[in-house]
Amino acid sequence: MPRYTVTVRFGRRGYRYHTFEVDAADVSGALEKASAGLAPDIRETADLVEVRRAPEPEEREFLGQSGS
Repeated sequence: MPRYTVTVRFGRRGYRYHTFEVDAADVSGALEKASAGLAPDIRETADLVEVRRAPEPEEREFLGQSGS
């Protein structure tokens, strides 16, 4: 099952960010799980949510490594 990284911007005075991961079959499922997992204080002041498919460990690129 794919993993998605969720970043939520929230706060009344200055923004803060909460980032976490969810496993879901697709982005729609990831949004549902992300919504269900938000604490009330974050939910009340959130104004932006980003959901991205998290790369598999073998797909990640690291500085100093060439993609051969």
